[in-house]
Amino acid sequence: MLTEAFHERGLPIADFNGASQLSTMQSQAFADGRERVSTNDAFIQPIRYKRKNLTVKTKAEATKIFINEHKVAYGVKYIQDGKVHTAYAKKEVIVSAGSINSPKLLMLSGLGPKEHLSKLNITVKKDLAVGENLHDHVTFNGILIALPNKTSTRVSNEEVIQDLYDYKQMKVKHGPLASNGPNSAVAYIKTDPDLTAPDVQYQVGNIFLNEYIREPEIYDEINIFPTPFYDALLPRAMNVVPKSRGKLLLNPQNPHGKPLLYANYFGDPTDLIPIVKGVKFLLSLENTKAFKSLGAYFDRTPLKACKDYLWDVIATIRQKMALTPKPQPTWLIRQTDL
Repeated sequence: MLTEAFHERGLPIADFNGASQLSTMQSQAFADGRERVSTNDAFIQPIRYKRKNLTVKTKAEATKIFINEHKVAYGVKYIQDGKVHTAYAKKEVIVSAGSINSPKLLMLSGLGPKEHLSKLNITVKKDLAVGENLHDHVTFNGILIALPNKTSTRVSNEEVIQDLYDYKQMKVKHGPLASNGPNSAVAYIKTDPDLTAPDVQYQVGNIFLNEYIREPEIYDEINIFPTPFYDALLPRAMNVVPKSRGKLLLNPQNPHGKPLLYANYFGDPTDLIPIVKGVKFLLSLENTKAFKSLGAYFDRTPLKACKDYLWDVIATIRQKMALTPKPQPTWLIRQTDL
């Protein structure tokens, strides 16, 4: 429905992984036999015990990168089962711990802001702006699309459990659990025609309307229902090119513990503008044939955090800000930086 509605509003149906992202489509998913697979399942597990040049250490955490006098990384120190181990590289060390743990590891290894590392008694190998580019795709969970019974896919809890059991037993996966439900609907728009690329992306969540309206914060935390079952949709307009920047620092109480994150969302207030424009475009979908043919409409029940406001976009955004878990790189190091 949403893909058709976006298309009605002028977005071409195209692959956003191609040359242009200005489009709408049902997103691809990594699957094998209609079952989602991770990178680990697809590429690592099939060869884990067959390749002599591959060793996988689980429940192990790298705590330091060894860097020699020539500024070349040659190994790592890691902890496994409470014991300290070392691993040495014949060719190179690849840091691939994500946007949070990669800068943490680099700073523990002496690569980062000199003033910050010195306060923690970490020997500074190079004064670099590691951790100082933290940003994410801010969105909000304030727009709800209600679906009539004929369109709703909601079933009883007992039916969900039975479907899960049946799916697990299937040799060839099929049925509702073999799909991602509404989560596959994705679209990109430009909120300004002069932009070189889209600045707003739409993603869609599956919800049970009354339960969500009653306790939206709790619902977000404990939503465990499979994506194909829902009686309402939660479309999110997210700013994919935010100007605001936060930073990540090591925890002074325990540098090896969880790092400190200073998100600084909307530090640049203009980051709100694409989201507001994106929501206004989203609301225009209610008048499309795709919506009307299925009886879909935007539910205007005030959420608790917004009870003092009319159904107003800006007030709602500030109260119901949320994140898609896509923190962007907080580090970028080239050989010339060392």
